Amino acid sequence: MKKTDGEREHIGLSAQKPSSPPHPLLNRGRRSCRRTYRILFAPASNILAHVGRCVVLARELKARGHSVIFAGTPKFLRDPAVVHPGEFRLYFIDDYDAKEGLEILRKVWKLPREEFLREHVQSELKMLDEVRPDVVINDFRLTMYLSARLRGIPVISLLGGRWLVQYAAKPFKAPRTHPLYPFMKRVLGEKGTDAVVPPIQRWAIRYKMTPYRRLSRAYGLKPKRDLWDLLVGEYNLILDTELFGPMTSLPENFRQVGPIAWTPHIPLPDWIDTLDRTRPIIYITMGSTGHAALFECMMEVLGDADYTVIMTTGGQWQGPRDRVPDNFRVAKYLPGEPVMRLSDLVIFHGGAGTGYQAMATGTPAIVIATHLEQEFVGQILEEHRAGLFLTMRQVLAKPVKLRQAITTMLERLDAYRAEMKKLQEDFQRYDPVPRAADCIEEFMAEVRRE
Repeated sequence: MKKTDGEREHIGLSAQKPSSPPHPLLNRGRRSCRRTYRILFAPASNILAHVGRCVVLARELKARGHSVIFAGTPKFLRDPAVVHPGEFRLYFIDDYDAKEGLEILRKVWKLPREEFLREHVQSELKMLDEVRPDVVINDFRLTMYLSARLRGIPVISLLGGRWLVQYAAKPFKAPRTHPLYPFMKRVLGEKGTDAVVPPIQRWAIRYKMTPYRRLSRAYGLKPKRDLWDLLVGEYNLILDTELFGPMTSLPENFRQVGPIAWTPHIPLPDWIDTLDRTRPIIYITMGSTGHAALFECMMEVLGDADYTVIMTTGGQWQGPRDRVPDNFRVAKYLPGEPVMRLSDLVIFHGGAGTGYQAMATGTPAIVIATHLEQEFVGQILEEHRAGLFLTMRQVLAKPVKLRQAITTMLERLDAYRAEMKKLQEDFQRYDPVPRAADCIEEFMAEVRRE
């Protein structure tokens, strides 16, 4: 893939031999780093949550003297609200379009296009040969697991514990976003559905891995049967709390460091001071993986209701201003935690980063999940009685369900706050960014000794 002027401007890297594969057993302890490293971040670059948490961690590593490079599309890496101009060296390569990636997650039979994956690997190999990183920190850019191994470069994987089926401390429930869920629930009941559907879902995910297995064989790599096996790197950082992502029997090359969440460093808008606070304040945020129809639906349901509504769009809804109800205030981005502290409840898509912001502020939440991973967050909040869980299909089919959920939560707001406070206290035990950086440095020191 031909480099852009942006690539030439930001790379400027000298050649360096790639690192040898690491020893899998690592010792825990204090920071042991004696040198700096060239670190390549490879997030799923069209998804804000993945880019954002990588940026937060990269800033800590850069402050410690390490050389940091980002690979991906310009969508968020060039957005000054996410990455400051000139902050990191950037290498632009193609990535899955967010819309197509979400369709693969949401549609049972849709597979990744193998020719597109092959192009990704070729671009990644070319980039790795030019950049020569000591380590790749991968956040759900799936082809990079193949490319880094082909070049013998160790991978540190940033993971949500919900994806690690093999180490989950409790069984998974049936995904409500699955198209068969309503039918199965009518036939089998909730318990029967929870017993039958998860194996079907795991089979569906295994089916979606077919192009990756073919690609692995084509490059002489041992294919991974399941997604959760592919996601495991030479070293792995689990970005969940123990209550939110309970794990069991983790191998020595895993660390549960806690959540890393990004929030834009932008001031609150002037209209914040003019909000009507005599009625409940509801904050709506759908990350970068919401759905335009959901924004329309929520404006229709909550427009001119007896609520003050703050809504961020992430650029996903760009309708005319005259479509915005009088009781709404709309922005592309807002600093999440300050807005949540002003709000009585938050409605969001089930992104883990937003979920942890709700925890940090003790704000009860309503999740409207659009795909499997977001369901995990909704299930956990519902299980802990700190939130309510709906799906996009439910809300679009019967918008009144959203209004009913809001009414239920506001009527029992003190009880929901008390339960969210328990999650908040668990969250506050973690210092995830320094801990993650310490772990990375310990791992790299061990690699060097090997």
